Formats: sequence, structure tokens, C-alpha cells
Amino acid sequence: MAALCANEAAVLRGIATLGKRAPRRPGPRIFAERAVWRHSRAAAPPSRRGATSGGEFSAREGDLPAAEGSKIIEGETFVLLKDDDDGGREEGGLSWVDKLLTLWILMACATGTALSHFPAARQGISAASVGGTNLPIAVGLILMMYPPLAKVHYDWIPKLLLQVRPMALSLVQNWIIGPLLMFFLAYAFLKDHPEYLQGVILVGCARCIAMVIVWNEFAGGDSELCATLVAMNSILTLVLYAFYAYALINKLLPALGVATTQISLGFSSVLESVAIYLGIPFALGFLSWTVLRKIKGDEWYYGKFAKWISPITLIALLFTVFVMFTLEGHAIVRQPVELLLCAAPMLIYFFVMFLGSFFMAYFLGCEYSHCATIAFTAASNNFELALAVAVAIFGLGSPGAFSTVVGPLVEIPVMLLLVNLAKTFSRVCFENVQRKSGTGELEGGKS
Repeated sequence: MAALCANEAAVLRGIATLGKRAPRRPGPRIFAERAVWRHSRAAAPPSRRGATSGGEFSAREGDLPAAEGSKIIEGETFVLLKDDDDGGREEGGLSWVDKLLTLWILMACATGTALSHFPAARQGISAASVGGTNLPIAVGLILMMYPPLAKVHYDWIPKLLLQVRPMALSLVQNWIIGPLLMFFLAYAFLKDHPEYLQGVILVGCARCIAMVIVWNEFAGGDSELCATLVAMNSILTLVLYAFYAYALINKLLPALGVATTQISLGFSSVLESVAIYLGIPFALGFLSWTVLRKIKGDEWYYGKFAKWISPITLIALLFTVFVMFTLEGHAIVRQPVELLLCAAPMLIYFFVMFLGSFFMAYFLGCEYSHCATIAFTAASNNFELALAVAVAIFGLGSPGAFSTVVGPLVEIPVMLLLVNLAKTFSRVCFENVQRKSGTGELEGGKS
């Protein structure tokens, strides 16, 4: 009791030093025995972070119940959560399994590539397809996205829609800058290879609605904001994808002197991709969130069930990577020059979009979790949709289809690098709000 009173007194002193006007950025935090003091803006919805983002947990009175084994003290603008469960992770860090994620993925890539040299293996996986959808890949992606979507606080999403800065910035990055940047990068590298050029353009037009949820989870981004942006991109994909692909390939490329294959995209093909790769995991996640919370309660759902299903994401990711490389690894090895030509614009695109989006959000005053989410949604692409469209238009095994396959093979290792880079930014750019444990002092600044 004495310790709690001392902590409460420290909070009130911190409030007094800051004055009545809250700082622009959510900020002062003290890390002491896994306890976090965190300023909470009244206009922002509460946010809950897992151990991957430093064990943060902010709330306003009545927003959330305390997790089991936790204590919350409510101040005017500060909340203390003492979480006694470290989730098997080091404080402020990743578990040893997550730290070796790059190794696991490299092993999956190498195993798949080795197996792809056996025609029977490729034919067996290819045969498990319905229309343009490969069932093993579809199952892997659905299972991979289910845990992050099941852990979303869907009741917070309406509040996020009212936050103009992250929503507007994501809209501009995804649907104005992104497609045009990929177009001109692809043109610079592949103008003498129009077959590959068209495939890369199809990738640039397809905004990510799938694996970005996983990268955001690994980087400790805002799950609720990510789900909101993914839902928005899904709706806009139905409306804008065919328009962008038609305008850039059928109109702009010929205007630049590039001979192209005229394409025709139907609404149904785009709708099918969105329904499979986003609709199914979204429905499963929302159903779990609605039904299980009602039966067992929030404490059990977020404290136990969410932890039980979390390993599914990594297992399904490794399975999906293995299947992709089993299907196309042999072609990648045999066409190294074409691989490099297609990979170069994508590699530049990923870094430019990520860094540009992250720091645009940062200088607009967004907290780390929002910066990371905006950056990953802007830098990622929907390769499943691009591949399905390329196969339907150019045919399986065509240069156009090959260039879309290069996409995820480049994106996966790059996104792993960007996850680590994002965590470095969280320490460097938001470092001045952290203090050593036990001081009882508060320091303003960026968070």
C-alpha cells in the first residue's frame, strides 16, 4: 500500500510539473519492474502493447479492466500498470524464437528452393489449386493473419477513424505516392523489358491487405490502427486497383514509348482476392473476439487465449514461405539477371516508402506505434492479388507472372530488416522519454 501511495504521489508531481496543457506527443514513461507510466491524450483511444513494444499499456478509467496480476492507479493523465507476466520474453525485447526469426525464414527458403528442383514436388503443390488460388498458400496466409486479427480491439476502431493525421497520411502514401513511385522505379530499371515491367507495375498497384498485419505485429505497431488501415485499403482496392493497372499499363506506358500487352481487369477477380486473403481471416478473428469474450471475458481472452494462438503466426509464415519457394525457387536460381532486374526497383521502393512514411508520421507528431503501422502499410504490397492478375492476363510461367513472384521473395527478408530498423527507431527517436527504474521522475519529450 505504501508503495502504491508513493507511486501515486510521483504521478501527481509529474502532472504538476507538466502543467494543465498536455504535451503534443504522448510521452513520459518510467520503466520500473515492468511498470509503465504513460501519458494518455484524451482525444486518442487507449492502446495496449505486447512485450514486443516494451510492455506498454495505457488506458483511461473504464476503458479496460486490469489484466490478471496487474495493478492500475489512475491519475489525471497518467496510468500505472504493473504487469507481473513477462510472456517468456526479455524486458522490452523479443523472445529467443522471435530473435531467430531471420534464421527460421532462411531455413524455410533454402529447404523450399532445394525441394523445388524436384518436378514432382512442384507439380504436387501446383495441383492443389482452385482457379487462380493455390490452396496451401491461401491456408498459410489465412492462418498467419488470424492471431493478429483475433487480438484486435475492434471496439476501439471507431475512435481511430476520427484521427485525421494517420488516416490521411496512410491514404496519400498508399494510393498516390506508392503506385506512382513503383511505376517510375520499374520504368527506370525495366523499360527495355516490358514483360517484366508490367508485372512489377501490377505489384505497385496492389496495396497490402495481408502480410502487413504480421510485420506490424512483430514491430510492435498499433494493431487496431493496422486493422483499420487494412480494411480501408481493402475497400479502395476494389475500387481503384483495376483503374490504376489499366491507366498505368494501357495508357502511361505507351505514352512513354513502351510497347505493352493491353490488359483488362474485372471487378470479380479483385473481389475474389480480397475476400480470400482478407475476408476469411477478418471474419474468423472478429468471430473469435465477439464470441469468446462474451463467454470467457476480456481477462481470459487477452491474457490467455491471445497467448495460446500467437505461435500460429510464425508457424504459418514459415509454411507459406516454404511453399512459395518450393513452387518458384528453381526459376529464381535459373534466372539471376531477371531476378536482379525485378528486385532492384522493389528493394528501393520498400526502403523509400518505409522511411518516408515513418518520418512523415513522426514529424506530424504520431507516437511510435502509429509511425510503425503507417510505415509498414505503405511499404507492403498485395503480391497474392498481383500474382493472380498476372497469371490470368499473361499466363503461368510468363515473365509478367515471374516478376510478381519475385515480390514476396524480396519483401520477406527486407521486411524482417525493417522490423529491426523500426525497433531501432523506437529506441533512438523516442528514447528521451525513458528513465531508469526507481527514480520517480518524469521527463517530457517525444514518445
